[in-house]
Amino acid sequence: MNKFYRPFMFTIVIFAIGFFVDALKQPVDWSAFDMSFVLIVLVCVISETNYRFSQSSIKHSLTAPLTLFLIFYKPLLLCYFGVLIFETIGKVVSVKREGGSNHILDEKWLFNVAQFILLIALSKYYIAQLTILPTVEFITHLMILVFAYNLINTLLTHLVISLHNNTNHFKRGIIRNFIAYSFSYFIIVMALIFTYEAYNLFGLIVISIFVLQTQGSALTSLTAKELNQRLSVDKMTNAFNRNFFDEVVELNLIRKKPFSILFIDLDDFKLVNDAYGHVIGDALLIDFVAIIKSLLRRENRVFRYGGDEFCIIFDNMEQAESVRKRLEAFVFMFQDEKSETMIYYHISLGLYDYTADSDITYNELIHQVDQNMYDDKRRKKEKEKTETVFELL
Repeated sequence: MNKFYRPFMFTIVIFAIGFFVDALKQPVDWSAFDMSFVLIVLVCVISETNYRFSQSSIKHSLTAPLTLFLIFYKPLLLCYFGVLIFETIGKVVSVKREGGSNHILDEKWLFNVAQFILLIALSKYYIAQLTILPTVEFITHLMILVFAYNLINTLLTHLVISLHNNTNHFKRGIIRNFIAYSFSYFIIVMALIFTYEAYNLFGLIVISIFVLQTQGSALTSLTAKELNQRLSVDKMTNAFNRNFFDEVVELNLIRKKPFSILFIDLDDFKLVNDAYGHVIGDALLIDFVAIIKSLLRRENRVFRYGGDEFCIIFDNMEQAESVRKRLEAFVFMFQDEKSETMIYYHISLGLYDYTADSDITYNELIHQVDQNMYDDKRRKKEKEKTETVFELL
């Protein structure tokens, strides 16, 4: 935990309490506590529940655009109460799902509520200067509001995670996700406002159903995509697995698509496991795949064929030859940080180029590239023997 985490949390909470107390002092039009308010809070609860129950690592909550809609039509205090309701219920759902071992009103809940209060207060100040009209000027201001809201939300969230974990949580994908989410939030807020203006509660019900359906579809799509990726990736090394390799090669053969395969085998890897144990051996394989990936282009893929055997598929022989030469010149070394064990190891390579006019089956292709790899292994052993003989002479 970073030393600035506690001061940062304290500052956020103090500001949130100040805004909440200030809202308590202002007169509230309780007639705004109507079915539209209840509906939006209910949709927020459902959206937050869907978000927390989702198995996808890329989760998509819609409480931000729904909260922005509330800010346009409801007093500050009601907006704050709405946040307290759906954040608390969402936290209860999470705790129940995890077995009830965690506290409901923990630091995460406190930060989420405080963050929403700050965002609501700042957004209310901006919205107070706008008049809801179907004009380009209003739409432009709405877009600025949504993007600013999401920007502050994103920065605060990633900052508190970075401080809590004492790591840099601002990854490269943050910009892409920020733009995508901001644009979708803008569309949802605009649809909510103009539908409500035109059809009142009935229109709000219809658009709310559409919003929840959209979120469900997005989460399902993300989960299916990630599930497919998990099924095609070797869990330990993070290389693609044998099943996916078979699919790619067989599909290329069916389509008569030219490609090249580089087969890689770690020499005498069994000796590493016997001497240092499987934990060190697994760590070495993970490190080896990371090295291979660093030498490849983005479009090239490395597959774990089995055990200590790996394959790389290239679009053409030129790319394959280039990587083969780099691998032959590379000095492979692995150092275990805990035991400070240093292991130098070697690899054998087998290369095969498939052309569209080649008449070869999958098994024949694998046999050929495997044979080429063993030829390379034999040549190296013969070379070692020759060098040993010369040394003795």
